[in-house]
Amino acid sequence: METDAEEAAAIRALRGIEWMGRSLKVNRARTNYSISEICVDSTTN
Repeated sequence: METDAEEAAAIRALRGIEWMGRSLKVNRARTNYSISEICVDSTTN
C-alpha cells in the first residue's frame, strides 16, 4: 500500500470476511524478520 490510510482501509475491508468457510484474520505485514524464519535448511532432512 502506498499510504497508511490505504493499508488500514484494506485491512478493515478484509477482516472478518468468510472465505472457504473460514473467517479471515488480517493483520499488518511484518517487515522485521530474520533469514532463518524464511529459509529451510535442506541438509537436515
